[in-house]
Amino acid sequence: MQDETLYLMWLNSLVQVSVKNRHRLLEVFGSAKAVWNASSAHVSRIAELNSDNLYKLVRSKDDENMKELCEGMEKAGARFITYLDEEYPESLKNIPDYPIGLYIIGEIPKQEYKIGVVGARSCTEYGMGASYEIGKCLAKYDIVTVSGMAEGVDAYAHKGALDGGGKTIAVMGTGIDLCYPRGHTKLKQQIAQNGCVISEFPPGTHGSSYTFPARNRIISGISKGVAVIEAAKKSGSLITADFAMEQGRTVFALPGNINSRLSVGTNMLLKNGAEVITQPEDIPAFYNMDIKKKEKNKKILNNSLAPNEKLVYDCIDSVPQSAEYIHAQTGLSASEVQSALTMLEIKGLVQGMSGQRYKRI
Repeated sequence: MQDETLYLMWLNSLVQVSVKNRHRLLEVFGSAKAVWNASSAHVSRIAELNSDNLYKLVRSKDDENMKELCEGMEKAGARFITYLDEEYPESLKNIPDYPIGLYIIGEIPKQEYKIGVVGARSCTEYGMGASYEIGKCLAKYDIVTVSGMAEGVDAYAHKGALDGGGKTIAVMGTGIDLCYPRGHTKLKQQIAQNGCVISEFPPGTHGSSYTFPARNRIISGISKGVAVIEAAKKSGSLITADFAMEQGRTVFALPGNINSRLSVGTNMLLKNGAEVITQPEDIPAFYNMDIKKKEKNKKILNNSLAPNEKLVYDCIDSVPQSAEYIHAQTGLSASEVQSALTMLEIKGLVQGMSGQRYKRI
């Protein structure tokens, strides 16, 4: 890892400094390394730290502390990416107070369409079935399911996506090295193998009344829309829906029994203008997605792409990627990448942009 990445990992680990103030420090000093080298008094004034948190910041500037962070990450089989990396989701970078870095196990799916699916932990059979079928349906349309790997709706949405052969992303409210709940160890492994598990929190961080709401802004920030399956009047799912609306995302809600407390939140969202879910296909239909077209394109790709072309195509999405990035991701030589890109352009699958960048059509 480069020096600035290490310094950003350190800055990202300062739980006593708000995300907003971490961005402010970067803006004032120009880099995380400069923040590290600045006087503690100067940093404290900008980050608005009290004496206790200032003491914690001073203690954090220690090589042993950084060694522990790296060891915890490596033990979990994770890596750390920053907002400066091309792999960092562009949609997430466009929200207020985005994480300056993320710990990741697996690979962030390249698909343009990602939908957050959230709901009650203690959901009903109705909620379990609906979330599972929605995850499975999204997979058929090549839409990535994003959720929080919690009990109930989250878990069933992930399982539906996996059983449907799709990709899924779990956003954790703990450190990447932990598994919450503990019974989801196998599910976490399956998600990492068919998408990714991500967290903005340093290894060893346990869930709290701060970490779970904070992760909810990431679920909505990565997604084009958020589907709320079951939610009480006051719940984390409604916090995610609020983040989604603030970020300009579409909110979907599943109507429920008016006598059920877990339907109060979703029915309220519908009353306030959320898109109604009467069947799983309502979500892809909202985005004018045609499953026949998806299946046809998938068949064409499987039958017509040479191995190198498939490797290169899988590295590209709707956000333009550079030839250098594709070269680094695929391990192909520069000439092999260029040859594959030329063939993909001829087949009408990618479009060349300025600066030797390419995007899917």
